[in-house]
Amino acid sequence: MFACNTPDMQHIKVIHKIKLHHEDPHQMVNWDKWGFNYRITAEHGQGPEIDWVIGIKGSSTFLQQGLVDGWWLGVYAGFSIPCPGKHRAFACIAVERGDGSPEDEAKQQQLLDFGVNLLKNTAEEDRPVLDTIRYRPRTLTKGDRTLAKYLDMLRDYPRAHPSADFIR
Repeated sequence: MFACNTPDMQHIKVIHKIKLHHEDPHQMVNWDKWGFNYRITAEHGQGPEIDWVIGIKGSSTFLQQGLVDGWWLGVYAGFSIPCPGKHRAFACIAVERGDGSPEDEAKQQQLLDFGVNLLKNTAEEDRPVLDTIRYRPRTLTKGDRTLAKYLDMLRDYPRAHPSADFIR
């Protein structure tokens, strides 16, 4: 469910109040065998201007990189399901390396802290939705076409069964 937020264009606009500077990017989604990515330029609901490429690989890896008010932010996050009904996210967040001066190091730390808080706040906005959302056949709309294609991809996605040799 957590990975399904990224292809859900309506969720991005409503829950995160992201004001796209273009139409929903359904036509700009780049699909491959393992997932997708697309670019958005927008005003983020938490304030900054963003120019990001975001995507999902498989069912449990989120990638994001691009500009926040003109400075670069990169995110790599993995999700796990430690038990039924629960999930955990592990994130690596990066900003561009500075020149090493104390002033620049302080600025880079300030940008990193801002990026961490932006992503934490975004994840918190998702919490009420993730606790209640349930996808059902024939309930998606035309505005959900990227989400629908991702759900189709997940149905056909290879699954591991490492204990298969030990089950009789």
